[in-house]
Amino acid sequence: DKYSQAIELRKISTYFSNRAQAYLSIEKYKECSEDSEKAIQLDKYNLKAHFRKGKSLFDMKEYREAKEAFEEGFKIAKETNSDLLKKFKIWTNKSKKLYLKNKEHLDKRYKNKQKQKEREKRKKKEASEESSKEELKRNVHDRHSKEKNNMLNQDGQGNSNIKNMIKQFNQGNQNNNNNNVNPIVPGQEGITDSDVVSYFRKAITDASADLEKGQFKKAKKVFEKILEQIPNEQNSLLQISRIYIAAEKPEIALEYLNRGLEHHPENIQLLTVAGMAYAAQKEFDKSNEVFRQAQKIAGSGQQRELNMFIIQNLNKKGAHEEALSLLSPILKDNEEDLDALLEYGIIMKEKRMTDQAIKVFLKILILRNEDKNVRQYLSDIVKEGNNFELFRTLLDAANQNAQALAFIAMAF
Repeated sequence: DKYSQAIELRKISTYFSNRAQAYLSIEKYKECSEDSEKAIQLDKYNLKAHFRKGKSLFDMKEYREAKEAFEEGFKIAKETNSDLLKKFKIWTNKSKKLYLKNKEHLDKRYKNKQKQKEREKRKKKEASEESSKEELKRNVHDRHSKEKNNMLNQDGQGNSNIKNMIKQFNQGNQNNNNNNVNPIVPGQEGITDSDVVSYFRKAITDASADLEKGQFKKAKKVFEKILEQIPNEQNSLLQISRIYIAAEKPEIALEYLNRGLEHHPENIQLLTVAGMAYAAQKEFDKSNEVFRQAQKIAGSGQQRELNMFIIQNLNKKGAHEEALSLLSPILKDNEEDLDALLEYGIIMKEKRMTDQAIKVFLKILILRNEDKNVRQYLSDIVKEGNNFELFRTLLDAANQNAQALAFIAMAF
């Protein structure tokens, strides 16, 4: 129960793995296998989760799947030089022996299970598509009324409430000496819902422009005033959270973001900025969980950006192999994707593949010569190994490029 309560608060790999162990100890093997798989999805390097997955499958006499689970754990244990390496080897051999003994029967059962999974996946997809169609119809039908509710947050007092809201907002602007928005005169006749929607949109647009110019205090005052009148206005919640992240106060940003996501759970921008806020707090697992949630509803054009956020988090927490597996298709599609090349160079540097790291960083420097991060990484490499061989490697990688040669000259 305690593990389940913890998971409700934060879905992280360790909690799922610990609950898997609890299930294993009371012989709830199916639940153990499911929780172990969730733990692995959140952290590929959670070796305890790999072992518990294999053990639960073994105890269910699913020897083929158990063998595969133990083999996967063995590879990671070998890669990380873990003390569990011997344990994985023993259980891999046990599973393999029993699998080969019952191969025909187990393979047939495995194929049937895979077919069943495919059928269930198909049904789920069809149900999801049908649900999406119905949701689209409802959205189109309710669009006008939803817009009014979200923007105005009326309490049933009709036009008099609209006028009162404008009066309060105008008063706030006058008190703050903020001339972003021309006031609407509260007593004027013919104020419509559409007028008020346009009015607040103008305030949001102007405040967003102030934010882009770096006028954070001015923008923050307007967004706060808007949120006093429209507590769940998503653009204001989004922009004020960005201000707090820029001010290195991600914990305050998350208060606004969580409030926004409670009312707008499928807003890609809110999810993305929430992922950035968790990353700023060094909660990389939680950050990637949010980015992956965004990926499920994002369009194809947004997938690359979200993938890069996930890769950056993986590199920061030291999960370089997992980061590399996500980088490979990006670089295959575009060998000059500089952000992806930077993350690849970081991985090469951390894996002590110095020659490859130098080539990657110098390639970025040639294409983007003002990149301070790349210059710093190259400087670090030079400091770590200032010798003739390194000098030759740098010269070869520079390929007669003036910017790269200038950097080498300064470095040595």
